[in-house]
Amino acid sequence: MGLFKSKEQKKAEAEAKARQQEQAKINSRINNELAPSNDMVPTGNEKKRRQQIQQTNQHQEKARDKVEELLRNLSRELSASMADADEEAQEIRNLSILVRRMNLGQNVGTTDAILAFIERQIQDVVVKAHAGNYAAVMIFCQDIGALLNELENPASAKLFLNPKYVDVRIRVAELSAMKEDLEGQRIGEYKKRDKLKAAMEAGKIDSRIAVERANQIRASVEDLDRQLRNVQSDLSAANTALSEAKAQTLNTLEQKSRDIDTFNSLADQKADAEALSEELGDVTSRLRTNNSHVSNDDMQFHNNNKTELTAEEVENAFDF
Repeated sequence: MGLFKSKEQKKAEAEAKARQQEQAKINSRINNELAPSNDMVPTGNEKKRRQQIQQTNQHQEKARDKVEELLRNLSRELSASMADADEEAQEIRNLSILVRRMNLGQNVGTTDAILAFIERQIQDVVVKAHAGNYAAVMIFCQDIGALLNELENPASAKLFLNPKYVDVRIRVAELSAMKEDLEGQRIGEYKKRDKLKAAMEAGKIDSRIAVERANQIRASVEDLDRQLRNVQSDLSAANTALSEAKAQTLNTLEQKSRDIDTFNSLADQKADAEALSEELGDVTSRLRTNNSHVSNDDMQFHNNNKTELTAEEVENAFDF
């Protein structure tokens, strides 16, 4: 093939070589980002990096300790405020194990955002436990447990290294909690209605007073329904944003590099194939020109069993 290189093939080879050099630069940058130096004697930058990792780890341990203490306090509050809450109290103690398993990475900002959110949720559910809101406690265990499981799973934990993803993930959790809280309030209003109606039917309260109070409850339910529609709309939008943030996070520089490498490889193969086709076309053209004076008998190569190939057949043989 090298005997018949055309200008176009030489150009294609030069472009392929340039792409390979560019790819090598990208791979080198990725390797430097993902695989820091592990020399026995660290450089200045490596020493600074290790110090930052140590400081971040210490910061995270203090935050974990604080969350664990809040969970222990919540467990005690449950036992004191709610009857038959032993199972939920144990579930909350189990959450402490997941807190220790969280993979928080080295981004202090995302770490603080996640832990601050968990702290707020714990403090909120303590108030609800005092009010005997069993549903709120149960939902808290489910939602926070799901979040902690995500943080432990290596496949999803890397998403929490992206501040944008963390912000949206927390927003989704907050809206979900708000939705559950509103639904709990609405159930509470319906219970008030039913209790009021039973008291009126039992003659314990005047019907006029009962109707007036029922209208107030109706207004509260309608307001809660309005808030629920708004929260549900916001939650749908937040979930869409979460899916987009997840896709962007997973489409990392490393993945883009692999995509570029694949593209370059395919482009090189295409350039080689096009150059080969062009060379073979040139050879075929020269053969036709050089053999134009040869007789039909000569073209048979002294084999009477073979028929002459048409120009179209020769052309089609190299059309690939």
